Amino acid sequence: MHVKNEIEGTDLAQCMMITSMLLPGVPVTIAGQELGLTDLQEIPWDNTTYPVNEEFDQTNNGVSTKQDVVSQQNNPHSLYSAYKELVEARESPSILHGSLQLHVFNGTSVFAYTRIKSGNPGYLVLFNTGTEEAVVDARQMSGVPDELTVLVTSDVGSMADKTKLMSEAVSLTRRAVAVFRFVPKAKE
Repeated sequence: MHVKNEIEGTDLAQCMMITSMLLPGVPVTIAGQELGLTDLQEIPWDNTTYPVNEEFDQTNNGVSTKQDVVSQQNNPHSLYSAYKELVEARESPSILHGSLQLHVFNGTSVFAYTRIKSGNPGYLVLFNTGTEEAVVDARQMSGVPDELTVLVTSDVGSMADKTKLMSEAVSLTRRAVAVFRFVPKAKE
């Protein structure tokens, strides 16, 4: 059973899906959510045959102009690619057995958490739930070093995957989430 809600099909729905992927437990993804599919409709069974003797468009099986799975698989910035990257990250000892530190940055709408296990890469998730851009100093969180590597982001225009940035002033656009990989800072 699928229950519709006020965030389905919005940027917040994608952000919540990305945010939940590295939390402890089993993430729940509704069929098609990993592709950004929205507005589920019943299959029109009376109209399921393809026209005979007409040129068949291989893209989207000739029935849709929307982005399909193949185009998302070929796009390193698609939601599908982000989802796949996060599924792979779930195999990391930091996610499987590491600590979880939750944090809300004062004066912002940014929720954050880290997943760290000694001797393994750490993960930082920053989720700006607000309607304004937010800049945070991620070093406020234990174990977060000066440099982070972008793993995935919901806002492709703001930062590119696999790029490095300084953790002292991480900028997140409104209603956006970013996941970073890092070498945890030694405890002082």
